[in-house]
Amino acid sequence: MRSSQYIVFLLPFSWAMPLTTHRGYSVSSTQLREDLQEKWYSNLTEIENENEEFTVLSVKQASTDALEAPSDPTAVYSCVGSKAEDFPGMDEWLNFTQLWDINEPVITAANEGDEYNDDLKNAILEVASESKVDARLVLSIIMQESSGNVSIHCTESTACGVMQHRGSARFDSSHPKDSIKSMIEDGVYGTSEVPGYLAYFNSDPAELGWVNTPLINGSPYAAAHVYNTGHIDSEELSNDRVHMMTVAQLPANLSLFIATPNAIQVHNRLTGQRLLFECTSHGIVNARPAKDNSSLLAIADSQLVILHNPVRRGDRKYALKSYEGEPRLLLFSPDSRILYFTTTLSTSIQAYCVSTGELLPPPQIHPSPPSIIAVSSDGNILLSASSAPPKIYLQDLRFGGSASVSFQPADASAPAAFATFQKDEIANATYTSFLLGFQDGNLSLYKLVLPTRRPLYRDVYLNQAQAFLLQPTRIGCIRRLHKPAMGGIIAAEFIPGYRARAVSLGYDGRCRLVDFEGSGRVLRT
Repeated sequence: MRSSQYIVFLLPFSWAMPLTTHRGYSVSSTQLREDLQEKWYSNLTEIENENEEFTVLSVKQASTDALEAPSDPTAVYSCVGSKAEDFPGMDEWLNFTQLWDINEPVITAANEGDEYNDDLKNAILEVASESKVDARLVLSIIMQESSGNVSIHCTESTACGVMQHRGSARFDSSHPKDSIKSMIEDGVYGTSEVPGYLAYFNSDPAELGWVNTPLINGSPYAAAHVYNTGHIDSEELSNDRVHMMTVAQLPANLSLFIATPNAIQVHNRLTGQRLLFECTSHGIVNARPAKDNSSLLAIADSQLVILHNPVRRGDRKYALKSYEGEPRLLLFSPDSRILYFTTTLSTSIQAYCVSTGELLPPPQIHPSPPSIIAVSSDGNILLSASSAPPKIYLQDLRFGGSASVSFQPADASAPAAFATFQKDEIANATYTSFLLGFQDGNLSLYKLVLPTRRPLYRDVYLNQAQAFLLQPTRIGCIRRLHKPAMGGIIAAEFIPGYRARAVSLGYDGRCRLVDFEGSGRVLRT
């Protein structure tokens, strides 16, 4: 079910998600299909200039008075859904001017002023006119994704812009008008890798092979559902096949750690929900809890990496230099004595000693800012990767560390997107295993034999020679496990109790259980 009425189907668009630029995903069309234009598109600029009347989206209220956001939404909204056919037709929508007037105060608040309001409004109308995607649909997605905040932070590092689309352009204060339009174009047209809302709306099966396009059936609501989830499995648009575990169902020995741009909370069966940290709106860009149950948190905003202990009420801060950019990745060592972090501009992996407060020599320098860091469960092996050019490094941290080993799978056609080591419940002193996921959708399992190290290997040349023994062996690879056009793999993890089974999550909205034994196979999707 979705609430809709009064604010056109802003709320029905509770599904909406990221999209991208006029670089364009579609190769067949840069406009909405003509049959869909007749049903779902109005040239709002021409019509409103002619002062034509519009039907107010409300059976309860047909007033021609100026509209504003209701103080009590439940008194105004009507529920519709959950099938696309249950949602209102275009003749029941408010006109664009009314919708803009209702939402403009929210946009002004999101941008802390109205400096960019006209640029945003004009860009919506321009892209709508070019693409024939109704401006009210574009406005609805923008309000759902960013509340119109033109400088909103990227989510998951790559979902950027006012439409929070993966790979989207970002706001440029030196060229506000052009960058705002680029963000909206990215959301509507898509990028070369990720479809935009237009592609889902047109639902060409030749371009959306992983989507059950007949279920979209020319509905802007169903298209928005796919825009958000990456798939559609039935006419029930409220069904996303996601079943949330309640706090009461969490294992007694585990806690759920949740970080949002505004706060950090922990949930567990014993204490319920507890607030650990709070800051100004959109201040938190990343956060990680320590692994030693010490209550220590590593928190990053756009300029600082903070070590916060909610029990001791004391913070330690490391201020980034201007040339380092914003914090990107945070990772505690297994004993939580070292905090590894990276930034958006620096090519180094930084290592911060928690006990002494010292910044240690960087364990690895990449040709471009690192996009992946992972450490083995015993803390002995550090894996890191960067994407331009694709580089993967392994470093043995025992006995003071050694020279890193660089390796890139010969058949990898895209940069690595994710890495994780097997946890210590299947630990072996002689080897460890790790998973590598790639942007082309491939998932590989590697075994890494740990060379015998003795303290006498202190000579730098012996250390370097010994380091070359740190070579991974690929156990298996499952190709195109997730759609490369959608961005490949987001994350993967070993299944507890198994040496060669894993679960993966992709940008295509799929979660898959796989087994690398034999030739490798998908057990369940």
